Amino acid sequence: MHVAAPLLRDAPPNWISPNYPEPPAPATEAAANLSEQPKQMSTALIKAAKQFDVLVAALPISQGDEKPSSIGLLNYRLKNAIGQELQKQLEAAEKELNQVQELFSENIRKLFELEET
Repeated sequence: MHVAAPLLRDAPPNWISPNYPEPPAPATEAAANLSEQPKQMSTALIKAAKQFDVLVAALPISQGDEKPSSIGLLNYRLKNAIGQELQKQLEAAEKELNQVQELFSENIRKLFELEET
């Protein structure tokens, strides 16, 4: 059990260290801040909405014509289809190259076997 803590707490102010923290502010200021908080929040919301409106106004105006974006989308799809076809051709060419390399290696091995005999 600590005996010193209650003694320091109940000690007169001149006995307490000058580094001791100040007592908390009265509750009336907290209540005043609590009543001001909704006003501050609504002001911040209105300010953010105005800033959002400014940013939206800075965006380029759409012509309402979705043709350019649909053409761009079609171009991407076409490039994707071409890329997939090229990938298939590349895989087939790699498979054929492996077969040719195997045949070449086999023929070289047979040639050396014939020379040894």
